[in-house]
Amino acid sequence: MSDRALTLDALLDMSPVLNGQDVVRLAARHLLLGQLKAQPSVRDVFFPGHDRDPVYGDRVDSAAAEWFNFDDYAATFVCQAIVRAGDDFEIHSLLNEAAIDEKLQALHNGPDWKKLGFTLYTMLFSDLVRDEVTKVSFKRYLGIDKNQNYSATWAKRICEAVGEKSWSCKYLNLMATGVLSFAEFGRQMNVLFVKLHLLDPTTVMPTFDRLAKVFPRLTLDLATNNYLGDPLEWTLIRDEVRRAVNAPSKASNVSKMSVDDIELYFGIRVCEFIMLDAKRLGLWTGTYPDNKRISRFRDRCKVM
Repeated sequence: MSDRALTLDALLDMSPVLNGQDVVRLAARHLLLGQLKAQPSVRDVFFPGHDRDPVYGDRVDSAAAEWFNFDDYAATFVCQAIVRAGDDFEIHSLLNEAAIDEKLQALHNGPDWKKLGFTLYTMLFSDLVRDEVTKVSFKRYLGIDKNQNYSATWAKRICEAVGEKSWSCKYLNLMATGVLSFAEFGRQMNVLFVKLHLLDPTTVMPTFDRLAKVFPRLTLDLATNNYLGDPLEWTLIRDEVRRAVNAPSKASNVSKMSVDDIELYFGIRVCEFIMLDAKRLGLWTGTYPDNKRISRFRDRCKVM
């Protein structure tokens, strides 16, 4: 595809919103969930066989692992799901729900949650955002191997375009007539700043300063916007957690053909996870489960 397919109008019109949904945000949340499932503290017990995203998994670690503890977050998130899902063996009672909620709330309200969202969002933006008509992706404007001069040229053209009086008048008119709310205008400008950040970060502040003179209420939320949105719902992993909690175990020396009563213990590996990882995070209550059940021979018999 030649460079003639790339136009300034298409670049300005590109949006992450499709059918009312921010597809980049949805993809970022999905990527985060996959990253959590692959953490060593939870993977083998709750998500066996799950691997990180083959394209983005290593990139996420390289970008965020030094300042964001994915393993601790994954363990706390799973603990929340265990408590909320409940069980008949009192395994959920081994966990301090208040401590779990406090730890997650502190994370979701802290700067690292927004920083992580910004990292994932900008990582996915160039691949997922594209012109609706030509289907040309934003990534094409970054040039081959993200050539700095090539992308900087497009950033400069954006700066020049939004500096035109006609551009500002168009948005002032839309807001004055009630067609566009200021909140929506702010969201659109944040997308514009994301584009500039990816094309040439040095153009973000000068462009904002220029726009702020025309739109004094405009704020630069590029790095502080909540790109991930609300916390991940524990129901996303409910089935896997319940499967692990309800997994029966018996002594290794007991034959399947035994006519004796068999002692079964449920959720053994979940209990081990709680007494190791949850305890390390200060989430274990110090209690023990009621997870032993007797399997009687007559109950195991089937009439052929």
